[in-house]
Amino acid sequence: MLKNLMVLFSLAVVSLAFAETEKDGPSLDLKFEGPMTIKAGGGEVKIAGPIVKAPDGKSGLAVGSTQDLPRIPAAEFVGETGTIMLTFMSQPVKPENSLLNRSILVLRGDGRERVTFGLPGGVSKSLQFTFRKFTDPKTFETTTPIEFGRWYQAVCTWDGLTVKLFLDGVLQTEFQQPYVPKFPAVSTFFYTGPYVDGYTNPNPWNEDSCLIHQIKVY
Repeated sequence: MLKNLMVLFSLAVVSLAFAETEKDGPSLDLKFEGPMTIKAGGGEVKIAGPIVKAPDGKSGLAVGSTQDLPRIPAAEFVGETGTIMLTFMSQPVKPENSLLNRSILVLRGDGRERVTFGLPGGVSKSLQFTFRKFTDPKTFETTTPIEFGRWYQAVCTWDGLTVKLFLDGVLQTEFQQPYVPKFPAVSTFFYTGPYVDGYTNPNPWNEDSCLIHQIKVY
């Protein structure tokens, strides 16, 4: 009973925190239910898939086996303050891939600025999150464990002072914002799945074991 009340309270806090932001609607809302073409960066981006249906019937963009998924120009959707909402599912991986980091979503900004969501290899079953430049080694992991075959909603928000990460409405970490992000059009992109740049995630992990159902940006 107490646990349920705490979850409800956390959800209420999150709802209040985003009420002002959501008033004007998202700047980007991608729901991966089939192939799509979106307008971004002054052009069109085709997202063909693979789109996979989970056991509960909800579909998602399957990531893991390829680096050929298109990058999405993002400068027009993000700013010095913002919110990213990611709905994702992790599925069991083959033993030979269990030690590989699994990058789900990366927002690349100016130079070496990154916002990343991923699943670390090895024994950890947490969502890994960074809001950093590569000169800052800090990486955060959720206190709530990630279970296979279940949808989760991760929300990261930054307001110029503080960065917060929520998982299903529950605050996971909060820290002083280390810098004011810059998002020049020439280098600002969303990358889904394996991402080759420095130490983020050097290779695909050879199977589509992560599903992205939705990405929303405010």
